[in-house]
Amino acid sequence: MTAISGLCDSMFRGSIVALVTPFTDGGAVDYSALDGLVDFHLEQGSDGLVVSGTTGESPTLTGQEFRQMLKAVLRRVDGAVPVLAGTGSAATAVAVEHSRQAAGEGACVRYR
Repeated sequence: MTAISGLCDSMFRGSIVALVTPFTDGGAVDYSALDGLVDFHLEQGSDGLVVSGTTGESPTLTGQEFRQMLKAVLRRVDGAVPVLAGTGSAATAVAVEHSRQAAGEGACVRYR
């Protein structure tokens, strides 16, 4: 369980949005645009957000980009809605590491 287990227990209700990952013209993650996307979805009443899902470029993000994006979204959401993390990978060790990192940051992650 995570530090926000109350939110995570009810995460599969309502509208849960898989965020796209915005990029700058130079190919870096655009954190300002990401903040804007999070704000938009919170204002529209989304019940949860997914970071680094399939629409969020999960297979192509570096480990550092994944961690920074997750932290940025969690910080912006500030406990208002559950945040799920797309932790899948073609490499099992990477998927496990991302799952542990996401859970440690407070994202909703289920693994045994």
